[in-house]
Amino acid sequence: MADNSYQCSPSLSFTPISDKEDLEFICKVEHPSLEHPIERSTGPARVNDLPWQPHIEELDSSDIKLNTKSKIQCKMSGYFPDNLTARWYYKKAGMNDFVPVTENKKFSVPGIKHQRQSDNTYSCTAILQFTPTLKEDQGSEFRCRVQHPNLEQPIEKKSGCLKLIESKG
Repeated sequence: MADNSYQCSPSLSFTPISDKEDLEFICKVEHPSLEHPIERSTGPARVNDLPWQPHIEELDSSDIKLNTKSKIQCKMSGYFPDNLTARWYYKKAGMNDFVPVTENKKFSVPGIKHQRQSDNTYSCTAILQFTPTLKEDQGSEFRCRVQHPNLEQPIEKKSGCLKLIESKG
């Protein structure tokens, strides 16, 4: 500077690894001309205001086979933190409304395993397993609804109506 003094603007770049607690950053400046260091705090900063919202890559129902244990997969990616939930909904042919899938003799929903990616976001696959029958499931439709702290509203994807074909053998 013109008066032979110096000026600097420190910065910090980081990737948060948890949303479990408030974060606080403190900048501490020490210099021989100062009697005591100068400290400035950001105050509490919540991690849940992050921009990494999940998106549904695909809903794959290509593994559906009549009278055979089958699965529908919903693949999500690009989110942080990892506290994402996915729920399955089911609508029988001729019905107007989707109803939540509950685990029972017909439906099974294995737990989701979040996988950390190289950019520190997460991806996962939600799976719905069941054995489709012509009588109960022909023309039925499934929906995967995803919720995450960085979404204002849940996002979802539908399977489209199932077209089950009896195999001739």
